[in-house]
Amino acid sequence: SIRRGQVDMARTYVRTALEVDPKHAGALELQRILSSDAVGGGVLGGGSTSSNGSGDGESRAADTTDENGKTPEQLYNEGTELFAQKKHALAAKAFQRSCDISKGRIGVACTNAVYCRTNILDWGTNGTQFDADMNLVETITRMEVASYRTVDASGNVHWKRS
Repeated sequence: SIRRGQVDMARTYVRTALEVDPKHAGALELQRILSSDAVGGGVLGGGSTSSNGSGDGESRAADTTDENGKTPEQLYNEGTELFAQKKHALAAKAFQRSCDISKGRIGVACTNAVYCRTNILDWGTNGTQFDADMNLVETITRMEVASYRTVDASGNVHWKRS
């Protein structure tokens, strides 16, 4: 999250991890990074740009906000909080809004919406939502494979991190 400029999401991860394990070394290190000057306007630049997986530094200005002025990242965080509270229907809505507003840039929001709908058996009329969800998961999976997987001349498959 933080490498993609999604600082709010990183803060949510830290808060959740430290609730589970207050001494979690990785969460404490990320908390230190988040509280340093590297986030606000220095190294990470406050999240003015983000990578969409293709490495082209797509501007976040392309994203808009919802009717309440929430960014895709804020909606994702809201979905994460609602999911932790086992409010899957509300979480699905927040994740889906994040997915829609970010135009799929936050792919995990899209797949989390599907996961939540699956948990509450929200298949839609005559299963149409299920079909749409499975197509969405396939599309996101193919995009991530295209973005993160390479095959060298010897045929060896390599994966890169986002």
